Amino acid sequence: LSVAAYPRPDSKMRTTSNAEMCGGNAANVAAALALLSAPTFTYARHAESTEPAAALRVVLLTKVGDDAAAVHLKADLESKGVDCSSRLFVMQPHSTTSITTVIASESEHTRTCLHSPGSCGELTVEEVEEVLSSSEDGDELFRNVVFFHSDTRHTSAAVTLAKEARRRG
Repeated sequence: LSVAAYPRPDSKMRTTSNAEMCGGNAANVAAALALLSAPTFTYARHAESTEPAAALRVVLLTKVGDDAAAVHLKADLESKGVDCSSRLFVMQPHSTTSITTVIASESEHTRTCLHSPGSCGELTVEEVEEVLSSSEDGDELFRNVVFFHSDTRHTSAAVTLAKEARRRG
C-alpha cells in the first residue's frame, strides 16, 4: 500500500496505489534465478555462441497454508519456472499462509512491514529427514545442485539441508 504520508493515530486515509504480489526472501531469489536461467536469457559459456544454454532447475522448499494465497503463490512461482513439486514444498492442510502488508510512505521514502505469520508453521527437521531418508527423494532433491540459498524462516530445516548439501559436495 502506498500512502502520501503515514497516517496519524486514529485517522482514516486513502492509499495512492496498491498492489498484491508474491514474495518473501527465498521465493524472490527462486523466482529471480528461474527467470534469469531461462533459455531465453542464458547462452552457452562461450561468448561467440548464440545457442541457448539449458535452464537451471530452481526448486523452492517451504511451508504454506492451503488457502488462496498459497495457490496464488505456487501458480506465480511455477509461471516463472520455479519447481514447487518437491515433497518439501508443503501445503499444510487447514492452515493459512504467511502474509506481509507493506505500507510505503511517499513523503518519508520509507516503508513499514506488518507481518501476519499464518498458521502453516515452518518446515521441520523431521519433515526434511523423512525426505532425505528416502534415497530416491533425497537423490532427486539434490540432483545437479550447484547453489543452495536459505532465508531465516525455516532455520532448523535449512541447517539440516545445508549439512546434507555439504555432505553431497
